[in-house]
Amino acid sequence: MPNSLRKRSFTILGDAVADVVGKRNLAYVAVVQAGKIEDESKDRWASSMFRQISVSNRKQIKTNAIEKAHVERARANDAGRQRQPDVVLADLGKLFGRPQGA
Repeated sequence: MPNSLRKRSFTILGDAVADVVGKRNLAYVAVVQAGKIEDESKDRWASSMFRQISVSNRKQIKTNAIEKAHVERARANDAGRQRQPDVVLADLGKLFGRPQGA
């Protein structure tokens, strides 16, 4: 996974965890730390802390994370559309040297 995608994914997951269990929860801290540094031990710690969250809260976190990801994708798509230049049709006669007045 590219580094920027990894960081964004962990940011979305961290935000979803914070929404459900709060920023003082160790699972939130572990997810944020795992997102900052690509380290297998940090990933294992985040996974371990996340598994300690109740199943109902994990389901809510999943729902929140999916919603946040959809919003993020829509925002990125809108920004991408705005950056595209306007399409202008070319006068093919000018391109191929059509005689004037024909």
